[in-house]
Amino acid sequence: MQDQLPPLPFWQARSWWLTLMAVIAPVLALLGLDWPWVTDPDTLDAIMHVVGGIAAALAWRERVNPGRKLVVG
Repeated sequence: MQDQLPPLPFWQARSWWLTLMAVIAPVLALLGLDWPWVTDPDTLDAIMHVVGGIAAALAWRERVNPGRKLVVG
């Protein structure tokens, strides 16, 4: 079945961008770089929990019912 699916570059998958944000945000916070629209650390933490949950749900949905095959390139 995987061979019959049309290819989709991994960076075009919706879960990729949310996962990338979930990785980058804590790194930026550790470096002392604040998000311009969020000044309260508790708010940023809550946002990252929501983003992590949404990313996990999207990745699960993409793998349970694949419409495309993720490829590099």
